[in-house]
Amino acid sequence: MKNRSLKICLAIAALFGSVGSVFGQTCYSNPSGCNNTAVLCNYATKLDRTKWETNTRWVGHVREAKRRGLTCGIKTVKPSLIRSAFIKLSKENRKQLQTNLKDLGFYKSSIDGLYGKGTAGALTAYNRQNLNGADLKKSENVEKLYSEVLALKPEPKIEPVPVAKTPVPKDETYKVASGSGFYVSDAGHIITNYHVIEGCEDMKVHSKGNVLQTKKISEDRRNDLALLKTSENPKHSFALSMESPFPLQEIIVAGYPFGEKVSSTLKFTQGIVSSIAGLGNDYSQIQIDAAIQPGNSGGPILDEYGNVVAVAVAKLSLKKILKDYGVVPENTNFGVKASAVRNLMEGNGVSFKSPNTEVISKRELSQIATDGTVYLTCWMTTAQIEQMRARKVLFEDLE
Repeated sequence: MKNRSLKICLAIAALFGSVGSVFGQTCYSNPSGCNNTAVLCNYATKLDRTKWETNTRWVGHVREAKRRGLTCGIKTVKPSLIRSAFIKLSKENRKQLQTNLKDLGFYKSSIDGLYGKGTAGALTAYNRQNLNGADLKKSENVEKLYSEVLALKPEPKIEPVPVAKTPVPKDETYKVASGSGFYVSDAGHIITNYHVIEGCEDMKVHSKGNVLQTKKISEDRRNDLALLKTSENPKHSFALSMESPFPLQEIIVAGYPFGEKVSSTLKFTQGIVSSIAGLGNDYSQIQIDAAIQPGNSGGPILDEYGNVVAVAVAKLSLKKILKDYGVVPENTNFGVKASAVRNLMEGNGVSFKSPNTEVISKRELSQIATDGTVYLTCWMTTAQIEQMRARKVLFEDLE
């Protein structure tokens, strides 16, 4: 307010000193009727005559001064030639110019077609490096600069051609392992080892040329048992022995050692119960001298009546025993007692068959074992194979 009052006073003083109060009053209230340009400029400009007045009270004076073409002593800064030439370009060319400079590493900002510090700096740097720092105050040099930059075609970036890979469906499964199992109910329930089904996406039953899907009902990891079910009604299902196994008891092991690499028929080995305890005095197991091979896991160990005494589960590691004791282990194999199988079946509501109490012939025993024992295959996805490869025992079917 003090500056404005001072300005008004100066303007009035100028009026009185030069053309009189009438002209000063006229210029104050009616800019278009002001005949004194000095007074008009006083109202239309800042005190230091560097800028036009922005106060709304004096907008009319500014408009009138400009209409008359008066500069009122204000020094206008002309835009640089390089800026003016840029603005005259089409928006498409402005963006192309920025793009070319960016591809060459001179321009770092966004491609917006606007003239700013980034564009100015990029043009100046390109001029200095490629046009020997030509004087950009000369229009011919500016024209040459823009023509050259717009004509640039940066070398296209060569991207490596990706090697086409044959996609492998994530849900595709492969047969990777096999084991044995046996029916324990006429409704299609199957007992096998847990380690036979561990990590498998699918377990399939191969029987009489048919391949059947199974459903996992339950598992007992502690005793290495698993309960499966198929939709098939088997020709024979085994009863569990109600008698505890005893040393020197004669037994027969049925199963599919080495899968189908030897043959597709059921194989038998014969022996006795060597001990009523397994490894580390595990009384849920028995030790037998009948041979067990990879692929026998999950198969039935039968007594002379055709009842299941135990489930084949494991054999001693040849390498470990040889390392620890210096001898090759022979006839030292193990099975999970039928009592553990009974607990698993009871816990899942699977009814039992009454055990047979009469000794049966070897011919009949081989027939019911063939009808009731199944060949199982484990199927995994590629991801599951990678996870289980180091832990799964049987991978003889994986090419």
